[in-house]
Amino acid sequence: MMVSDRQLIAALRTSQRRMSAPGSVGKVDALRGGRQAPKSSLAGDDLALSSRAREVMTLRRALSEMPPNRTDRLAGIRERVARGTYHVPLEDVAEKIITRGVVNRIAGEGDR
Repeated sequence: MMVSDRQLIAALRTSQRRMSAPGSVGKVDALRGGRQAPKSSLAGDDLALSSRAREVMTLRRALSEMPPNRTDRLAGIRERVARGTYHVPLEDVAEKIITRGVVNRIAGEGDR
């Protein structure tokens, strides 16, 4: 499945809103199995994050959930590029460019 740039950003923003919504289960509460701490233990504790900080946390979480084999694969590709032995068929490149353009156009993003 191909996800457009716009769809990815929208998904990240939705996730961010859910995490910051009143009554949502935060990371610490999720570690407790979704149970929130009694209100008496929360008295005086307050943490405020900027929207940018929440966005960075969301992106880091998404990156940490990427399969580790992708890192190994990319390391191998970088090595072959450095040696000059990495070649991609032009047909594959053209197909990816066209597919990405179609997905973005369908998603209403126009030309990118």
